[in-house]
Amino acid sequence: MRPILISTAALALAGLGCGGDDESSSATTTPQAVAPPPAALLGTYTTTLKRSDVPDPAPPELDGQYRWTLRITKDGGPDDKPALTIVKPPDDVLESSAMAVTGDKVELSGEECAQTMGDSIVSSSYMWKAEGDALRLTAVQHGCADKVAETILSAEPWKRSG
Repeated sequence: MRPILISTAALALAGLGCGGDDESSSATTTPQAVAPPPAALLGTYTTTLKRSDVPDPAPPELDGQYRWTLRITKDGGPDDKPALTIVKPPDDVLESSAMAVTGDKVELSGEECAQTMGDSIVSSSYMWKAEGDALRLTAVQHGCADKVAETILSAEPWKRSG
């Protein structure tokens, strides 16, 4: 009986030593703070889609709507974190997603998709390149099946307007 108790106690103590406490292990895998996007990305941009950029039949959000505004901010997203906001001018927000930037990759989370079966929340990623007042986003992984946000964000270059 005694060897079983010692073995059980040894296993319990060994488990306590592995991986540290929950706070320290989660802090290393899930960063608490999100760095703001680089200055080259921050700002307000505009773009105008071409008729050929819009799928046929056009989703309701894109039907006859070619001009768009994009706002990239260091705060204002969920938990006041960085945000990427797509706006139908003058001020009709289509969606505002939390964003994280790593190098030349933008990751969006909490994107809302209008689906025929109800709304869904997804994540997407884009490569970005800024040259002067121009910003180009290229889809790496799209989240919404309807590709509305992907079309708006990546079909044409964006021009800084503020």
